[in-house]
Amino acid sequence: MIRHETLNPPIHIYPINEWKIIETEFYPRFLSQAETLFAIGNGYLGMRGNHDEGIPLSQTGTFINGFHETWPIAYSEGAFGFAKTGQTMLNVTDTKIFKLYVDDEPFFLPTANLLRQENDNYEQHESQRDRTKKQQNLSLSSWLNLREGLSFDLNYGYFHTDIEQDLLFGVSAPYLFKDDSVDYQQTVHSITLGMTLQALENLTCRLEGYYIRSNADYSADFNEGPFPYNIYSPPAYNGIATSTDLKGISELDLRQNGLRGRANWQIDDNWSCEVEASYDKYNERNSNAYDGSVQTCMVSLSRNW
Repeated sequence: MIRHETLNPPIHIYPINEWKIIETEFYPRFLSQAETLFAIGNGYLGMRGNHDEGIPLSQTGTFINGFHETWPIAYSEGAFGFAKTGQTMLNVTDTKIFKLYVDDEPFFLPTANLLRQENDNYEQHESQRDRTKKQQNLSLSSWLNLREGLSFDLNYGYFHTDIEQDLLFGVSAPYLFKDDSVDYQQTVHSITLGMTLQALENLTCRLEGYYIRSNADYSADFNEGPFPYNIYSPPAYNGIATSTDLKGISELDLRQNGLRGRANWQIDDNWSCEVEASYDKYNERNSNAYDGSVQTCMVSLSRNW
């Protein structure tokens, strides 16, 4: 029996729910699985869970009960009760697609900048929870060509995410309560200075340094705390947890400094070779949990047919 490695979906995109299957945002890695999980049917008509815009998709599917093709089943040795005719459902014309255009530009989910995303409400533990997501993205770039084959560029990036959601704390009553409109914010600033040099006709070099700062926290504020936790694991832990504790744990102030170099050599019309190396250093201001450095080196050889 062939065994495949279990691949679990990220829980923040596919949260666990007793009665519903939920996807909070587009996740292309699980596109095929999501289309299967979100398929619907009523015995007469069945539709695969494709996106309304038609793309991106893994496999479209619209099926009507009774619309199929038949084919004879051949046996090397027949016997009483063996089926003589096989049936295969046919994929009919897909009529569930609709297109959305903004200023004559088609909406394309993988590249769309979703400034606001609201997901369907769902119920758990007899409590209805909501989640609203807003995103802002800004990019600024400038270039300077000193001479032919030598250029410098400066880039600034800003990314901000604001998620407002209702959360449940605890596992069961009386240690289970809801906190409405918990605000989670993440802000990322990045500055990159790069140089590109055409050293030879078939050799291009790129060197860039960058600085990235990330800030994140969420403002849980419930009035029922403090409360005991880990109450089911003997011996019981006698600590307490409050919304202030949770907010302190969630605060993140991460600084990243990095240097990356890349050289691309076009050997001939078909073959090319690329070498890339990078060094990144991380420093977390509130703790040393993320402090450290990462070095990478990659060599690739490619051919065009």
